[in-house]
Amino acid sequence: MNNAHNRPTYQIDFPVDVAACQFIIEQLKQPDDVIPGLTRSLERNQRFEQQDQIDKTIASFTANKNGRELEAQLQAGGIPAAMLQNSLELFTDPQLLHQNHFVNVPHHEGGQTVVEGSRIHMSRSTPVLETSAPTFNRDMMLVLEDILGYDSEKIGELLVSGLLE
Repeated sequence: MNNAHNRPTYQIDFPVDVAACQFIIEQLKQPDDVIPGLTRSLERNQRFEQQDQIDKTIASFTANKNGRELEAQLQAGGIPAAMLQNSLELFTDPQLLHQNHFVNVPHHEGGQTVVEGSRIHMSRSTPVLETSAPTFNRDMMLVLEDILGYDSEKIGELLVSGLLE
């Protein structure tokens, strides 16, 4: 389902922590001093109707701010906020390092490569990553011969035609 701004809306079909929701609602009713010009007293439908202006207000407020300082300021004002990270920042993020999020695995063409590890950690099973993602055409012959049942003549025709490049 979409709203007037063609943004998706969602229905919650799982148990909700009423106390947590009430806390968030109370935080949203705080004085409008965290982001000047941005009121927290709008109802949901009013926020959707004014989305373009809200986006402009936030953009002008954040344009010349230091990301980490802004993140702390917004969090201190009760607004859940986190700065986006680039690849290097992600790779050195203390939480991701602690969770062993990035894993070195052998690359089938030689050497090692880094992949994202499992996001799920269970108490009695360990995720296993044995190899990197396949490169283009790595399993082509397996697919053509064993799955599609092509004979060498058919595969030759496809190769000559350039369809497998």
